[in-house]
Amino acid sequence: DGSAQIAAKEKQLARYQRSIEEGKELKTRLVALTSALEQGESGLLTGRTPSIAAVDMQNILNTITQKSGMEMQSVRVLKATKQEGAKYLSIPVTFSIVLTTRQLKEILYRIETSDKRLTVHEITIDAPLGKGRGQLRVNMTVNGFMKESEK
Repeated sequence: DGSAQIAAKEKQLARYQRSIEEGKELKTRLVALTSALEQGESGLLTGRTPSIAAVDMQNILNTITQKSGMEMQSVRVLKATKQEGAKYLSIPVTFSIVLTTRQLKEILYRIETSDKRLTVHEITIDAPLGKGRGQLRVNMTVNGFMKESEK
């Protein structure tokens, strides 16, 4: 009977050791996932409120357009939206600009490669006929993202 107890204790010990190993693996995965989350969130807009994040977004877009030698003609911040169940808000900003095809390409590239996570949500391009040929009238909505403040 004593050998049966020893065998049972050995099985129990083996289960505990497996649990410890699984715990170590889970801890390693947790560290990797936490690091990936921090890296992803580094591209979020700064600011405690959507209004402050929208100002950050306007400054980024202003810098991007100025680097291409352009200036935004009008800028409008739209209402921040949240996907159901998500912890992040989308901050949309719409702006109008007149530019060449090359400048549009530069601006789109700079938006795409920005340090912040920006996406072009909507773009409308009008190419006027006659005077101003070569110039495009562009209306663009760009989304930035911020973490929703904890309540």
